[in-house]
Amino acid sequence: MKHKKVLLIPLLLLIILGSLTFFMHVSRRRVNPFSVLTLSTPPPKTLWVGVVDDPLHIDPLDTWETNSFNVIDQVAEGLFGYNLSDSEAPIIPVLANGFGTWGTIDAEGHINYTVDIKDGVTFHDGSTLNATDVKWTFDRIEYMKDQHLIPAGDLYEYYDPNVNLTKNIINSTYIIDNNTIIFELNSKYGAFERLLTFQSSYILPSEGQIPFDDHIDPYTGDLIGTGPFDYILYQYGVEVKFESYDNYWRGAAHFDELIYKIIPESNERNQALLDGDVHIILKPHEDFYDEFNKTLNNIKIEGSKSSSVIEYLGMNNHLINKTVRKAISYAIDYDYIIEDIHHGYAKRLKSPIPRTIRFFNYSSDVPTLNITKARTIMQSMGYGTGLSLGDDAGWEAATFLSYNYSYNMGNDIREDIFVLLKDNLSAIGIDVIDDGMSFIDWVMNLFDYSGYSRDNLNLWWLGWRPDYADPSNYINQQFTNRSVSYNTAQVNDAQIQLWMEDALLEIDENVREHLYDKIQKRLVEEVFPWAWGVEDLSTTFVAYVENLKEYPINHMQKAYFYPCYLIDNESPTWNNITDQNAELGLEFNYDVNASDLSAIIYSIDDIVNFSIDNETGMLTNNTILSTGDYWVNITAEDAYGNRNSTKIKISVRDTIYPTIDIIFPTIDDKFSEPPPFEVEIKDINLNTTWYSLNSGENITFTENGTIDETEWNSMDNGMITLTFYANDTGENIASENVQIIKDTIEPTINILSPTADEKFSEPPPFIVKINDTHLDSMWYSLNGGENITFTENGTIDQATWDPLSDGTVTLNFYANDSAGNIASENVQIIKDTIAPTVNIISPLYNQAFKNPPSYIVEINDTHLDSMWYTIDGVHNFVFTENGTINQAAWNAQNDGTVIIYFYANDTAENIGRNYVTTIKDTSAPQTGIPGFSVDILLLITLIGLIGLSGLVRRKLNLKPT
Repeated sequence: MKHKKVLLIPLLLLIILGSLTFFMHVSRRRVNPFSVLTLSTPPPKTLWVGVVDDPLHIDPLDTWETNSFNVIDQVAEGLFGYNLSDSEAPIIPVLANGFGTWGTIDAEGHINYTVDIKDGVTFHDGSTLNATDVKWTFDRIEYMKDQHLIPAGDLYEYYDPNVNLTKNIINSTYIIDNNTIIFELNSKYGAFERLLTFQSSYILPSEGQIPFDDHIDPYTGDLIGTGPFDYILYQYGVEVKFESYDNYWRGAAHFDELIYKIIPESNERNQALLDGDVHIILKPHEDFYDEFNKTLNNIKIEGSKSSSVIEYLGMNNHLINKTVRKAISYAIDYDYIIEDIHHGYAKRLKSPIPRTIRFFNYSSDVPTLNITKARTIMQSMGYGTGLSLGDDAGWEAATFLSYNYSYNMGNDIREDIFVLLKDNLSAIGIDVIDDGMSFIDWVMNLFDYSGYSRDNLNLWWLGWRPDYADPSNYINQQFTNRSVSYNTAQVNDAQIQLWMEDALLEIDENVREHLYDKIQKRLVEEVFPWAWGVEDLSTTFVAYVENLKEYPINHMQKAYFYPCYLIDNESPTWNNITDQNAELGLEFNYDVNASDLSAIIYSIDDIVNFSIDNETGMLTNNTILSTGDYWVNITAEDAYGNRNSTKIKISVRDTIYPTIDIIFPTIDDKFSEPPPFEVEIKDINLNTTWYSLNSGENITFTENGTIDETEWNSMDNGMITLTFYANDTGENIASENVQIIKDTIEPTINILSPTADEKFSEPPPFIVKINDTHLDSMWYSLNGGENITFTENGTIDQATWDPLSDGTVTLNFYANDSAGNIASENVQIIKDTIAPTVNIISPLYNQAFKNPPSYIVEINDTHLDSMWYTIDGVHNFVFTENGTINQAAWNAQNDGTVIIYFYANDTAENIGRNYVTTIKDTSAPQTGIPGFSVDILLLITLIGLIGLSGLVRRKLNLKPT
């Protein structure tokens, strides 16, 4: 069963700085028209390719970037492709049975192009290729283009200058029979055959496997084509996996599997080739070239001698006039760009069409470095007329013109070009200003996005690669005045425009070539829109193991692996295989490693004591090995029958120390008495175990127990290092220690509050000062009752206090430390919850007085503290004996009822009270009490005084409140 994507691909913003070109390779070693290569030995099952990044899409209509094309090109094919073994990369039929034939132009200007389709070709799902699939593919292109769902949709349109309209290249397609299709074009179109080589033109099946009105879902969909490899699996950031299509019309590929290993980081990707993790990498880094070229690495690095990728100095044709552009073109050191900036991996570009594309013409008088000519051109404009042509210092000191050079910071080549221009153009009095910016700002200005402008740029360095190998892909897109999309230099030359449109809408190859000759000559010798830079050869380079054969190096930077195969005449090589030591009684494992281009099978001669995994090379023991030496002969055999054998010695010894795990005690545990201990000691041949305290006497033990009391008692209080030892019969000694603390000193307790014999009605607060280095817990109890734990000074627990009877209470405070030492201190306090009794003898209820009355009260309490009265509820008057109501307080009362309250409290703060109602009457003289004689009143008064005198004598520590 096929497994598709297992991880979603995040949507990335991709900004294309030039059209991308990826063309189909066809190897001449294959049938029709290539022969099938037969190998005498079975090939490795998998070809590993190190690639730069993940593919963004798998639908040919949904992409316009390299990594996606590298996937699509292995799976799908077009009617035409390129023979990349030819330096000119001419078109050859692929799914077409031959080249098509042009019809005649009809009354509407339409013209037919008829193609016969190859018979017997099948898609990966087993369906057979026919004309319906071709029509369906191009009907889908038209529909998706109209919905603006094809990034490269502009390639299927052209501008008709006769009616000033943009039209579809293809008007419609017609099926003649099962193997014949007619393309009706709206006009002659000279690049049509080459357009059919572009990935979006690849043929897909029409029987419902592919959605017509939507893209192939990159997460759940399947790309089905007729190519040599079937798309199987894509795991984001890891790999893309293909399987060889057994029914491929040219014959199955030499590898069962093709796997792209995704390695975005350049150093890691290049190192993967050196480490043998991949067979080939695309776009090797120049820093690794020397290492790859070392013979011992068996790696080849190779590139095409020509390239379809061009680089040039763009000049703003709006802001820089033609004569200045010409002077600049003659002031640049192009050899320096080739040799120093591109390190020799470039060739001089002599027109906008590189030498790899048909109709290129390098016969024009292309500017080269000529400072004298450049200065002469400047003087023709009035600049430097007072300087001689040989006055280098004078020209360099002058600044006639200033232009910014814009580039994206971090791009090494563009930064180096700035340094070169700064130096070169100063020789003709032009100052080049550093205008480095972010990549996104550079691109937005370059392509004239809203909020940006190309006129922000004066000079820049740009690369370009075509979508397909036709000169129109260089000329029409970069110099047309019909569109601003890729004409970054804002070239607007009416003659060039006329010729390029004529050449595009012409199918006579001779006429087209003549037109492109004129276009190139005018651009190079008259318009000077750019400074013609280089053809970049480095983009064609790949690095691969030297046993990989038939990879089609090509100037189109096309990755194509169908022709590839590996040969191997060398035996596997051992990777640092050495004699081994084995531990007595333990499992033995040794990973035997050998390297080879193909899969390796391992075997050994001693299958009684050992076994080896024949695929992984993991050597293990079958039996319990005894002490001594074993000799094992190991053989590695690759898929081609090449063998390499070596013998190793395995020495079995007891070299492992016992392991000691101290479970208890743990670090900083405190003890007053000898602590128990628990240790776990392991060794296959354990001999003796012992311990010591502070490196003192060794105490042998055979099981867990308690530290020796005599040895413990000899230790001072403080830190003690408890060390456990174990040895085995191999005389391996191990030790582990733990530091514990001996502490035999009890905590000290100082009760600051309450004090002895203090009286309380409510739970009293307490303040105790407890000291100990390793204090653990504190608690108290009342009369030996429940223990109440506390962590800070506070108040006696209410629920514990309430059940106690009045009287003496013993309050005990306790503290222990983490070593188990316990201390206690107590204080006796008195619980008193009974308030004093107050008995009013005189005055009597409702007795009337004109003047302040005298009072006689009887107050009883064991712990009496204070007495007072009030007649207004505001002012309190303390008294210690019977007496007379305060005159001022009495005078302040109005005639009528006056209530006198008498209060008393005790030292436990219990308060008792009583009151009597009297009458103040200032209108009548003071009289005796009705019914009482004077003698009786005197007697009562005398008795009250005697009683109060006795009460006062019983009071202790009277304190007014």
